[in-house]
Amino acid sequence: MVKGSPKETLKVKDGLGHVLLHPLQLWCQAVDEISRRPVKINSAHFYPLRDNKVKFEAKLSKNNENASISLENVPSLYAGRFKFKKLEYILGNWTCVLQLATPNNQEVNGTIQVLVPPVIWNTNSSLRIDTTHHDFTLKGSGVTVLRNQKVELTCPVVGNPKPYVYWTKESKNLTKDEHYSFEGTSLFISNVTDAHGGLYKCIARSTFGTESKEAKPHELTLERQVRIKSQIAWLWPLIIIFVILVLLIVIITLCEFRRKSNEQKLILEAPDDE
Repeated sequence: MVKGSPKETLKVKDGLGHVLLHPLQLWCQAVDEISRRPVKINSAHFYPLRDNKVKFEAKLSKNNENASISLENVPSLYAGRFKFKKLEYILGNWTCVLQLATPNNQEVNGTIQVLVPPVIWNTNSSLRIDTTHHDFTLKGSGVTVLRNQKVELTCPVVGNPKPYVYWTKESKNLTKDEHYSFEGTSLFISNVTDAHGGLYKCIARSTFGTESKEAKPHELTLERQVRIKSQIAWLWPLIIIFVILVLLIVIITLCEFRRKSNEQKLILEAPDDE
């Protein structure tokens, strides 16, 4: 029987999934099912489940009864079970493989679940994140949409356990209706009107704990600004150019009229030659 840290929590620095996390520390040992005593270990390694090509050699304790790793710079890709569009990562579990110091060098393995609070895993290059806000309140890129069109607001949030995600506008929770619909963590707005402009917030929450720590809530907020544009908005630059041209013609005409008036005045005021 393999015994180890059944759950380990990754502490993230902020709400961005690609930002490096605090060290991940895992341990495991083999226990004899009859005597319930630890079994000596010859060697050990850990790897993220379903990615056994990535192996991390473990450090053995002085009595060779315990194997452990401490990994720096661990991306959140190594934690959480989540699905985003067609991309699926099932890396929430890690496997510990032990080669025992037995006559037949028996090999055993066990599974460790890694937990991570909600983070943004940005697979969309058009979604720009502003981190000048609070660490776990992120500002995404704004969206401009024409009236009567449809717009999608993405919120690529991940975590383990899977976070509960909901959307708000002006502090009011959004629900499905003739304009609003949801697919995964994304919000869709159909037949957009001027009333749909404003600040939208995607809020992701999860609550979990470990055997040594009580469960506590974790929350992340992603803000997205929606700007409504008129379908005839493309005419405004042309209208402005037309107005400028009209003003130029008026100014030129007035200047020419004044010039001619001055010339006529000079002719009238000029003395007659005797």
